[in-house]
Amino acid sequence: LLGWIHYAFGATAGIVSFNTISEILTEAPYNFSTTSTGLVFFAALVGNIIGYAIGVTSDHVVIALSRRNGGVKEPEMRLYMLAPCFLLAATGYMMYGWGAQTEAHWVTIAIGIGAMISHQVGACTIATAYAMDCFPGVSY
Repeated sequence: LLGWIHYAFGATAGIVSFNTISEILTEAPYNFSTTSTGLVFFAALVGNIIGYAIGVTSDHVVIALSRRNGGVKEPEMRLYMLAPCFLLAATGYMMYGWGAQTEAHWVTIAIGIGAMISHQVGACTIATAYAMDCFPGVSY
């Protein structure tokens, strides 16, 4: 249930925040062109790579914990890697919202975007793998 809640939060919050990026960056004080606004999404690319790395790391954590558990793999072993996702979510959404509200430097907003994407990719990967681990008969 925790994974699905995290998944739903990440997807919904991401959609809402992404719909506001162009409005924030094309107006004062930034006055970015549409091209420059699009280039800010390189932060999303970096965040995507970090989120992917978190998902891959969760597989390695499950393998290590399974070895310690006498070779028995349990789905809940995957949930430890949600901790970095929670930290990235808190950091990303706070930096994005605070940066937009206080008209902080555009890099603050870009870092927030990257952290939000890292959270979304990592948490969604972990939640999906967790669900497949919990219900192996349905996942085939």
